[in-house]
Amino acid sequence: MVKLIQLAREENINFSFLSDEDLTDSTEPPFSDKLMMFHIDMLNIIGAGMYGVSAGVSARHDIMTMYAQFMTETGLYGETGAKIMMANDWFEEPP
Repeated sequence: MVKLIQLAREENINFSFLSDEDLTDSTEPPFSDKLMMFHIDMLNIIGAGMYGVSAGVSARHDIMTMYAQFMTETGLYGETGAKIMMANDWFEEPP
């Protein structure tokens, strides 16, 4: 296994199953809280948009109602994230 890993490194091939390869003894997070909140917020926005698209192409009323409920829950989750970002001055407060 060690030879395989060494050969893969020489050939610039990454193995996704080696999850502990890049572990360090650092106690500092590699990414800032601001960056992580931004990414979570963007994923939340994309998710809400996908629910809207899904509701738009669905012919069943019960599924559209379910998507609308999911969009509401996603919006409330996003609002909480936006408030956290505003409290830390990472995001402008809307007028």
